[in-house]
Amino acid sequence: MSIFMIFCFGLSLCLSRTRALSTGDVLQHNMLVIMQKISELHEIQERLTKAETKLKQYPTTLENCKQHCIQSIQCGQPQKVGFFATLKSTCDSTHYGPYKTNIVIKFDNVKTNTGNAYNPATGIFIAPYAGLYSFHVNVLSGHHNRTDIHLMINNYFQYNAIGEPPYSYASNSAVFNLKKNDKVWVELKKKFVVDCAGDISSFAGVYH
Repeated sequence: MSIFMIFCFGLSLCLSRTRALSTGDVLQHNMLVIMQKISELHEIQERLTKAETKLKQYPTTLENCKQHCIQSIQCGQPQKVGFFATLKSTCDSTHYGPYKTNIVIKFDNVKTNTGNAYNPATGIFIAPYAGLYSFHVNVLSGHHNRTDIHLMINNYFQYNAIGEPPYSYASNSAVFNLKKNDKVWVELKKKFVVDCAGDISSFAGVYH
């Protein structure tokens, strides 16, 4: 065999080995790429599964929030409270009084009673929550009679308002820090009167 033929044979073997090595490298690279993609797909699948689980929990979470809101209201979380009432049908003819003893004025004509904390049948407001409340009283004296009213909290005098005849207003306002179930009312002192003309004499309060 000539040297040229031996050279050609050796060269062909080298080329064949090189091609074989190149093919093996390509396959190995492709396998690595495929394994990486499979791993990425597994991660995506895990994220999708977690997202699906969270979505399934949303209705329960919303229902829990709804129940919590309902329970908060039922448990007495602060709501709006306010009232305004005037003196009307409980009057004796055109005036309220005079009486032999101090008496609670029943402002019976209720204009506003948000929270239903004021009872027109008794004339007493009962604080549904602890906190800050403001009250305003405005009454009219009689034509010949003086008026003298007291704002009371749990049988304790807080302030008074006096109106001289004929027909003058007795007004006063104040802010109090009340406890839950504290009772507030307006008391007419004995021997005095409150005029009922024109639905003017009034009692109001609001929770802040």
